Amino acid sequence: MTLPAKSSQSSIKSYFVEQWANWWGGRERRECGEYHDYPAEHNDLWKAFQAKDWATCEALSVSQLSANCYKYNEANYLNGVRFVISARSGLGLAVDGPVLGALKAALEVLQWPKGRAAEITQHWIDHTLAANLLTML
Repeated sequence: MTLPAKSSQSSIKSYFVEQWANWWGGRERRECGEYHDYPAEHNDLWKAFQAKDWATCEALSVSQLSANCYKYNEANYLNGVRFVISARSGLGLAVDGPVLGALKAALEVLQWPKGRAAEITQHWIDHTLAANLLTML
């Protein structure tokens, strides 16, 4: 899609709305009512993590671990993964189950080899938990 020939405010605005919709899951999904606001949700995840509201973090985890969320920004995606790992650990979920599952899901979305998992676990995750996760991979 190219920029509109006329430089009216409405045509430029509609161009960027269209581009945004296509980037975040497709126009067709938006038209079916399935559009998802990953950036706003990431902000909610950040706030919940800061408040140590693990239940909210877990509720947001499915979409924040998705490949569509990765389109938002790699750094934000990595932070989201870290928040989910910390939340699942904080909820007392099995480290070798859902906690490790979040790390594996992130490696798959990022298409990273297991050797790069330490890059994910080096920030905002308890060091003992991080070491355990890396040995379980």
